[in-house]
Amino acid sequence: MIKKVFVAATRQNDGKTMLSLGLYSVIRGRFKRISYMKPVGQHYHVIDGNKIDKDALLIHEVFNPGDALSDMSPIAIPKGFTASYIGHPHKKQLQSVLESAYKNLSKDKEFLLFEGTGHAGVGSTFDWSNASVAKLMGSKVILVTQGGI
Repeated sequence: MIKKVFVAATRQNDGKTMLSLGLYSVIRGRFKRISYMKPVGQHYHVIDGNKIDKDALLIHEVFNPGDALSDMSPIAIPKGFTASYIGHPHKKQLQSVLESAYKNLSKDKEFLLFEGTGHAGVGSTFDWSNASVAKLMGSKVILVTQGGI
């Protein structure tokens, strides 16, 4: 059975990507067949016609897991997406995209690391908040939050 961890945060810019880089490095010392997915991305580059989240691209460049970038970053949100979605929701289509990417990435893998997007509310307006995606993937969650007293 594949092990899964989903890194989420209470706010944007709290260190999800930094934690994901560190976790990936540690995890690959224990598991040989691992991968990464940023299910919903907000900041992306267009590569070979696909919108690839910048964090998925970073993991790919640093660790080269050998997986398709389109599976590592299945949904990237362009400007205007949320307004369009509210008028014409397509939850099942997005779910199918997520499930297909998960199926491809988890083939013959021992571990899959997910990285959430933005803060806890990002994605909720189009049915795929970090909590919803983590539940769909059946993943345990590490919640990154601001330190202090």
